[in-house]
Amino acid sequence: MAKTNKLHSGKKQNDNKLFYYYAETVSFYEKHQKQVLYGAIGLVIVIFLVFIYFRNNASKNEKAAAELEQIIGVYYNGNYNMAINGDSSGTVKGLLSIVNDYGSTKNGENAKVMLANCYASIGDFANAEKYYKDFSGSDPFFKAAAKAGIASIMEVNKDFAGAAEQYLKASEVSNDVQNNDEFLYYAVKNYFNANDEKNMRETIIKLKESYPKSKYVSQAERYNPY
Repeated sequence: MAKTNKLHSGKKQNDNKLFYYYAETVSFYEKHQKQVLYGAIGLVIVIFLVFIYFRNNASKNEKAAAELEQIIGVYYNGNYNMAINGDSSGTVKGLLSIVNDYGSTKNGENAKVMLANCYASIGDFANAEKYYKDFSGSDPFFKAAAKAGIASIMEVNKDFAGAAEQYLKASEVSNDVQNNDEFLYYAVKNYFNANDEKNMRETIIKLKESYPKSKYVSQAERYNPY
């Protein structure tokens, strides 16, 4: 009988605790009802805005892809001024317009690298550097190309040590990038011009071990004094 009373007493204490926590919760809500309500509304608004952003971003990305398709042939044919500015009638938009309109999308980001390549090809290295550095996309090919582009600008400015480091970074973006052996070769070349024999030898070894069948192995060996 004492045991039963003890259990009953314990249950009563637990019930009292539950009632206490319930009462405290109700009291908190009543005191802060407006804040709780505003917080819930704010959360709904944030979720809605995020949804709208991604939906609009997807739409813009598709538009960027369509406009890139119209100018890509001009770009690969080496008509860089037209690739930058589009045709004179305004029917075909250039890469500059695509970047300005859709630069925050995936295709817009990729267009930045193409735009930078155009500027570099016509000798406008300031604008080339600007758009290489502005790239923040995730596509491995364009990411590596942007780093290599920055390296090429450094090379033009005779910052050979900096160029070599950037070419190395370009080669390390992804194993799927086909130009990695070429980037390593240019790193070797720039280390040679920077009189950095140690890093030059290490990069030659890396090139030989990673890409033993690459044509750039024999070309890199020309810089090896040993």
